[in-house]
Amino acid sequence: MTPIRKLVVYSMAMIVLPLASYFISNSVLAARWTTDHWANIYAAIIAVLVVHVVLFSFVYQAYSDDQIAEKAELQGKKAD
Repeated sequence: MTPIRKLVVYSMAMIVLPLASYFISNSVLAARWTTDHWANIYAAIIAVLVVHVVLFSFVYQAYSDDQIAEKAELQGKKAD
């Protein structure tokens, strides 16, 4: 995946996934288990957790891509 495409994908994920998780969990929680006030609080917590998951996955993928590039560079130097 190219860096620009990766940036676009993770940027869209940072916008769409937290909003979707907030509204979906808010409607589910409000309809089934809790009052509207607590449903908003729990939905916000879930949205924050989703943001953290997206950020962690971006950092992990960037770190692993860097490790792969370093290994390839070392293999290239050993071959010379």
